[in-house]
Amino acid sequence: MDPTIQRNLVHTHIADLQAEAAAERLVRTTRATVPRPSVRTAVGRRLVAIGTAIAPAQLDEPCPETGAGQPA
Repeated sequence: MDPTIQRNLVHTHIADLQAEAAAERLVRTTRATVPRPSVRTAVGRRLVAIGTAIAPAQLDEPCPETGAGQPA
């Protein structure tokens, strides 16, 4: 292989590796600046989601088995 071509390939490969490393550093820096929710906030949101899932949809509606709404 021609030494000039080989040198160009090596320099191109090194430049690609340097660009990839710079991109990874940028991603890490971006992740570090994004505020993460605290554990307390995450647990609170999960508890609210669980409570919403198991809570009745409407508290104002009477239960149909009790006969509410029927005149006595």
